[in-house]
Amino acid sequence: MECVSSVTYTFLIIGAPKRMVTTTRGLRQGDPLSSYLFIICTEVLSSLCEKAKRNGKLKEVKVAKKSPFINHILFADDTIFFCRMDEESYKELLSILNR
Repeated sequence: MECVSSVTYTFLIIGAPKRMVTTTRGLRQGDPLSSYLFIICTEVLSSLCEKAKRNGKLKEVKVAKKSPFINHILFADDTIFFCRMDEESYKELLSILNR
């Protein structure tokens, strides 16, 4: 992954550089790559959940009487999973998240 590199930050204390810190995870705030990575990751996550649903391993739930069946909701910085409280659903969800 030559296109992704670590960033080093230097702290200025009273105008003088004092300490360098190298980040080990994540993207910088405002990085133009972050929105594309978010879209790619959410598409993969959604397709894995959909595949598990089709195979009967991850069952959807209704959060209200007239609502559609769902198994996950994606936000800009959060994901909420909904599934039955059974061992098969738990193991499948854990398997999806560990990929």
